[in-house]
Amino acid sequence: MSAQVGEYQHALAWNTANPLEVFVGNDSGLWRSTDAVGESGQVCSAADSSHFQNLNGSLGRWPRW
Repeated sequence: MSAQVGEYQHALAWNTANPLEVFVGNDSGLWRSTDAVGESGQVCSAADSSHFQNLNGSLGRWPRW
């Protein structure tokens, strides 16, 4: 939960040139991990947020004319 990644996952993809780069689509949008979500601590720990990059910043925005 500390990573704020939605709990219901709907899509999963990875970069074939770099299998450590994983993309996750869920109820809270689009997220990327560059370490294949390499968790080493407890599940739902505060360290989880370091494994995900929020790619939602410009999603759904229309260009301003």
